[in-house]
Amino acid sequence: IPQVEVDPNNGKIVYVLLPNRIIYRSSNGGESWNPANQGLKFTKEVHALKIDPKDTMTLYAGGANGIFRTVNAGKNWRSRRCGCYFWSFAINPGDSREVFGVGEGALKSTDSGASWQWFTPHPFLSGILLGVSVHPLNPHIVFVGGFGGGIFRSIDSGRSWETVNEKLDSLNVVRLAADPSHSGRFFAVGGQQAFESRDGGVSWDLLLKGQVSTFWISDLAIHPKDSNLIAVAGYRKKSSGAISLSNDGGKTWQMKSPYPGVNYGCSHCVVFDPVNPQIIYLAPFLKQDQRSLPQGIAKTKDQGKTWKLINKGIVDKDIWTIAVHPANTNLLLAGTGGGKLYRSENGGDSW
Repeated sequence: IPQVEVDPNNGKIVYVLLPNRIIYRSSNGGESWNPANQGLKFTKEVHALKIDPKDTMTLYAGGANGIFRTVNAGKNWRSRRCGCYFWSFAINPGDSREVFGVGEGALKSTDSGASWQWFTPHPFLSGILLGVSVHPLNPHIVFVGGFGGGIFRSIDSGRSWETVNEKLDSLNVVRLAADPSHSGRFFAVGGQQAFESRDGGVSWDLLLKGQVSTFWISDLAIHPKDSNLIAVAGYRKKSSGAISLSNDGGKTWQMKSPYPGVNYGCSHCVVFDPVNPQIIYLAPFLKQDQRSLPQGIAKTKDQGKTWKLINKGIVDKDIWTIAVHPANTNLLLAGTGGGKLYRSENGGDSW
């Protein structure tokens, strides 16, 4: 699955991590690409790519061969030896010298990735850690989660940790998200459930009350300007409805698509237009004879009342991730399970 990082200061600079362990860089918004992997010696799978939001010349890559860092926009990379298997990075939004990473355990750097330290005492003794999140309003609060261990929280930037699994009935956590408007509110996705916490992650409660029995959940999106607008995407076994949508912060929900589901484990397969809350993009599939048939990309302009497939130019419809440019919302990127990247300049009318 391609991983895409866009320079927050220059939307024409885009990095893509492909399954063949090569990173490509575009300086013209994806019209052309050049390899940016000199010194990037991944001989096994690679999972993570992250750009420093303050110093955009610095990027991190991680996987089965540990951590690599570039300080010159991908011209060359150096290994930061850690003897670790890496899945995900998170950067302190207030001080980008502080970087967290998780995989088979958790690490932290306080010098922009030049050196790394394991968290001690080591609290992550069970399970594989897949996600890490630093709160955007209070960067001292850090969450990590994964398969088998549930969720761990630190309120002192990783110096100490506690397990925060109260009322969390699944310890296989695949998504963590913070409410961009409320420092005490968090969301987690695990198995058939989506959960929310309103006390800083101390305890959790079901988010999708009454809708979970036949709903495998893969992804969760919060509108960046209205945190009452939440979308949860997954697979509904007995009916259509790949999306459940709430306009009141999760108090009530409505099924909002004619498609039964999205790929299990997909990332950003339901995405809001950051400017127009009526527009949502989805990467759905249909079921036929027990097979999943990818449908490419669907778009709604009325918050899910009606949907239209927008696949002009898309040949490989197995879409796993979608990105919308935060300022120029007509510019879209979409990545497939086979390693293809599609680009649209007109809101998905053509690719």
